[in-house]
Amino acid sequence: MKVALVVPETLRLTDTCAPLNLACLASYLRLKKPYVTVKIIDGVLLGINVMQELSRFQPDIVGVTATTPQAPSAYSIGDMLKKNRPDIYTVMGGVHASALPSEAALHFDCVVVGEGEQALVNIIDSFEQGKRLHGIIIGEPVANLDDVPMPAYDLIRMDEYLKHGQVPGLKLPVLLMVTSRGCLFACPFCYNSNRKYPPRWFSAARVVDELEYLLNHYKIGSFFFSDDEFLINKKRLAEIGRLLEKRDIKIVWGCQARVNTMNPDTLLLAKKMGCAVIIPGFESMAPRILKYLKRGTTTVEANERALMLAEKAGIMMGGCFIFGTPTETMDEMKVTFNWLLKHGSLKFVNLNSLVPFPGTAVYKFCQRNGLLPKVVDYERFVQTNHIKETYVIDNAVDLRVYSRFMLHAQRITWILSLLRCGRSFRSLINDLHLWYILVYHPIKLFKMLQCRLKYEPIIC
Repeated sequence: MKVALVVPETLRLTDTCAPLNLACLASYLRLKKPYVTVKIIDGVLLGINVMQELSRFQPDIVGVTATTPQAPSAYSIGDMLKKNRPDIYTVMGGVHASALPSEAALHFDCVVVGEGEQALVNIIDSFEQGKRLHGIIIGEPVANLDDVPMPAYDLIRMDEYLKHGQVPGLKLPVLLMVTSRGCLFACPFCYNSNRKYPPRWFSAARVVDELEYLLNHYKIGSFFFSDDEFLINKKRLAEIGRLLEKRDIKIVWGCQARVNTMNPDTLLLAKKMGCAVIIPGFESMAPRILKYLKRGTTTVEANERALMLAEKAGIMMGGCFIFGTPTETMDEMKVTFNWLLKHGSLKFVNLNSLVPFPGTAVYKFCQRNGLLPKVVDYERFVQTNHIKETYVIDNAVDLRVYSRFMLHAQRITWILSLLRCGRSFRSLINDLHLWYILVYHPIKLFKMLQCRLKYEPIIC
């Protein structure tokens, strides 16, 4: 039997991370069904023609994963296989299918809602008995994540993914890793707000085993743990540190984290273990908007305290911010932007307009209040600060005013990031953002350069 696991082609390069979800499915399938031949086909980063690859491989089962921007391409694959190769059994999974399973079921024989490991094994069991499961099935979560073997890295083109992985403050090439599943929180803009499974973690020993394997087999400069919250399980973090020291493994790494988990002891431990950069989701510095986006679990004061503690621990801090939350005013956006200008210890930022991903609380709010058209283009559901590429979901701010604000904020914060990360003047003069600020905001640019030379927080 042959099983193809597919990342569909898209017009936009939405993700440069290796398809670790499919690699985990493949490794679990190898464990439970060692006689099955598995192939991973990534049509995004590698630019592979998925249908041609499927034609060459001749699989019995095709499983397709998709985020929302990838959904149209995924549906197209399902439709073409139904029309031209009805003998091939098709399955769709991933966050978009879990959010809108009835829609996905129009294009595939079967749709998996939730985690796919055991669901895929059950699908193959039925297929081997001459039965084809149809409709929507629930993928039960893996209780003990250590039951899932290490991702099948041999099935993916690691050399290609390592060319694209980069995070400010980390040595190239950077490899993204995921060492847990689920999140304790349910932020209204996140896919996790639609998930009911509890958070689970790979054990410290399993994490260190994987790190050691990757270091021995690939030329990796540093790691970035893209877990929803890497620092929250402090007992596991300490055990990872102990095992790294015991095995004499030295790594440089970064992670995502919530500001509430960034206390002095945790940050000092992380620094000792090789942590160089942390990127929390600050989201907003306007109290009302922050309360909505974080469901009241954090405050502006907590954001500022985390920034101060990270600087004291010697860890570079970046930050993610969201603009365009429903009912957010321009004054509230300016509160966040002015905060970015004044806090020099925040080295780099990622600005995005709010994306109402299907299944999230924000998406449901937009549907109730008529903030989205009846027919949406899923390829526009991308995290970006380019307004023309996405949906602006609220009328609290005029679109032209919002577009000008975001363009201005993007240019200013980009130069701030270069300055705060210590880029050379030669690299700055080749950047168009610098010339934009020089022409339209010369005094502001002069202040930014002056503060950089004095190693002071940059206040524009």
